[in-house]
Amino acid sequence: MTSQWTTVYRKELLDVLRDRRTVISMIIVPLLLMPVLMVGIGLLSVTLIDQVRQEAPKIAVVGGGDSPEIVGRLKRLESVQVAGSSEDFKERIRRKELRAAVKIPKRFDRFLETGRPAEVVIYTYQGDLRSRFAAETLDRVFRNLSGEVVRRR
Repeated sequence: MTSQWTTVYRKELLDVLRDRRTVISMIIVPLLLMPVLMVGIGLLSVTLIDQVRQEAPKIAVVGGGDSPEIVGRLKRLESVQVAGSSEDFKERIRRKELRAAVKIPKRFDRFLETGRPAEVVIYTYQGDLRSRFAAETLDRVFRNLSGEVVRRR
């Protein structure tokens, strides 16, 4: 019984291996092409993300007219371009003219001096990589500022 199975198995295996298209699709494509595709896609995505990170996104500063210290700090950043204040910042973010906006409350610098809490709101376009990187930069600036305030106290 086993010899019949073995004979049929060998015959079918030989038939499959004689067919060049079958060998290519079953062995060569999975072993060679798939790893090349995976590495290529990985390298491409890393390159694209690096390009996006090096780009200085445009942001808007909303409010902060009475807080020149924080506005000046944001304008001195090399990693973002401050595009000024605008009341239609949400629409401009939606149209991707701006990548993010930061809304600074009134008397923000004064709140920092007195130790009162002040809430800063960062607006972004959800799902946009450039917008997320801009928001991360703004978040880092305000976290660093928070750390400085705590050290001063």
